[in-house]
Amino acid sequence: KNEIAGTIPDEIGNLDKLTWIDMEDNNVVGTIPTDFYTNLELNEAIFKNNSLSGTISERIGDLSKLTTFWASFNMLSGTIPSDFGRLQKLEELELQNNELTGSIPEDFGNMRDTEFLSIESNRLTGTIPA
Repeated sequence: KNEIAGTIPDEIGNLDKLTWIDMEDNNVVGTIPTDFYTNLELNEAIFKNNSLSGTISERIGDLSKLTTFWASFNMLSGTIPSDFGRLQKLEELELQNNELTGSIPEDFGNMRDTEFLSIESNRLTGTIPA
């Protein structure tokens, strides 16, 4: 565990060769900036166990090389973007212990390479998509 605090700066979008970011177990607050989703080379994004709030942008689907997205144990809200279904290489998705609402997107059925999916301890409703 580190003691990194504050927000994720908008300038994170300037790191156009970024393939991996791990900010797990810190004191990061605020939202995931829109510019984060311009890091098109990104393979792994780990924001687990911070105090991030706000929503996950539909632009998550632009990160076509993403294999791992961990944003569990935060305060993320809103619905789970259906655009996760565009991530054909996504192997691990952790969104548990947030404040996410709505249903599990039907497009989750498109995530053929997903090996690990954890979405418990949210406020999700509805049925499990086929």
